[in-house]
Amino acid sequence: MLKGVLKTIEKYNMLNKGDRIVAAVSGGPDSMALLHILYTLKDKYNLYIHGAHLNHMLRGEEADQDCEYVKEFCRKRSIPLSIGFEDVELMAKKQGISLEEAGRVARYKLFDDVAKEIKASKIALAHNMNDQAETVFMRIMRGTGLDGLGGIKPVRDGIFIRPLLFTLREDIEKYCREHDINPRTDSTNLEPLYLRNKLRLQLIPYIRENYSSNIESLISSMAELLREDSEFLEEHVKNIYNEICTQNEGKVSINIDSLKEQHSSVKKRIIRKAIENVKGNLNAIESKHIELLLSIIHNGMTGAAVELPGGIKGIISYKLLNIIKYTGETNIKFRYEINIPGLTRIDETGDIMEAQTEEYKLSLHNEKDYLKYFDYDKIKENLVLRTREEGDFITPAGMKGTKKLKEFFIDQKIPRDIRDRIPVVAWGKEIIWVVGYRVSENYKITKKTENVLRLEFKQCRGR
Repeated sequence: MLKGVLKTIEKYNMLNKGDRIVAAVSGGPDSMALLHILYTLKDKYNLYIHGAHLNHMLRGEEADQDCEYVKEFCRKRSIPLSIGFEDVELMAKKQGISLEEAGRVARYKLFDDVAKEIKASKIALAHNMNDQAETVFMRIMRGTGLDGLGGIKPVRDGIFIRPLLFTLREDIEKYCREHDINPRTDSTNLEPLYLRNKLRLQLIPYIRENYSSNIESLISSMAELLREDSEFLEEHVKNIYNEICTQNEGKVSINIDSLKEQHSSVKKRIIRKAIENVKGNLNAIESKHIELLLSIIHNGMTGAAVELPGGIKGIISYKLLNIIKYTGETNIKFRYEINIPGLTRIDETGDIMEAQTEEYKLSLHNEKDYLKYFDYDKIKENLVLRTREEGDFITPAGMKGTKKLKEFFIDQKIPRDIRDRIPVVAWGKEIIWVVGYRVSENYKITKKTENVLRLEFKQCRGR
């Protein structure tokens, strides 16, 4: 088995001479075999090994005995050990997550903390080939794509390494017997209470017995092939992402026109990458969330928004899809006096209104949704760029009477949840332009117009 593990280490360049390694140790067969192998390779790679063990405080005396076993194993070999304690059940209740997820979060926090403390270059995890098969099956059952079918990565972020990923659990148990390692057994792993346990104890043994005796190896090989394809595609997407996206602190802006030119697979990957860069991970982000964002891109209405898990929001702003951190405020409120001539920036959204004055010419009538011309002689006071307010009204172009802005929104079938985010150009309570929708009849250019106000609503990327 050691030769196979060494082959994996070398193939994926998991270890370098002089590495400082945090070894995750639960006390079970996998982690104890991994710790023993790293200890065996200590001189070959000039390794510094530091164990990390978390007591989840779920199994009482049994968990305490696991901890003592790991401590004694490390003491005999002079391996430094850090032990953490976390009431995972309480953590799960407070955060509204499953016990499995809470345990995973607590473990990785401990590993990260220890790694920072000892200035580790690697964190070694004991996932094996059986874990890989179980993970792929779980993702299939929950719904997944190419990335999910690629399963667990042998190396992640250049830090997390999994030397046992291509080793079967039965070979690991045999290794433990051959080297007089007497690992602990987590009794909860023997009960089909969770999906992973049901797969491990029921489904996979059934497939192995009735359909394919080497199902774990087949799934592992498939995952490796798909992971290679996924990594190639991800590199391609990365180049496009850098071309059409602008990233600032807590925000990624995607050029919608450029995004629309891409293959649907690339579109989804770019959006997922943007979310990950803002959120820090893709936990709880599902395909339905990506489809929602694609739907508002297709509709193209400025102000349209989708709230995503983890405090993230996607908002359409002119020709951009902005992925931002969501503070919990339902509506964004702003009010700015428009600089005429000049630029007026909305700090809350990053949008910009550009204003210019010029003499009237027939050629000025080339208007667009976000570019409008007004009779400047009819505007007596300074204009304001803001969100809607109580009492707002408009005389929509082509009509004679006035309408409350609220009634206008209803007539235009503008969704209620985006109305408070649509910018308006106003003079007092009178709306001159509902940006992206309609201008006022009262300020349209006529044959008598001498001076024209040109307003263009846009977002300057990278400013």
